[in-house]
Amino acid sequence: MPFCEVAKHQGSLYDGVDASANNSSNNNGIKIFYRTYGHGTKKVLLVIGLAGTHGSWGPQIKGLTGEERSTDDDEKDGMTGVAQSGDNG
Repeated sequence: MPFCEVAKHQGSLYDGVDASANNSSNNNGIKIFYRTYGHGTKKVLLVIGLAGTHGSWGPQIKGLTGEERSTDDDEKDGMTGVAQSGDNG
């Protein structure tokens, strides 16, 4: 699963920033789970509230991106299409 360390910029292929050049030890070991969907230039951040999980965003993600499967999963296992059994993402 992908994680983002708090107070550390996570570079991407699209922003031209080297994430390793922006180290920060001021994150107290805190990590935030995230998933990426779609391939467009516009970004939307969905923050879950009380008693929810990342799986709670399913209908909204499909409506916004037209996809049910995370692009992180595609990169990890080389698969596309319907999520595997037991996948909450």
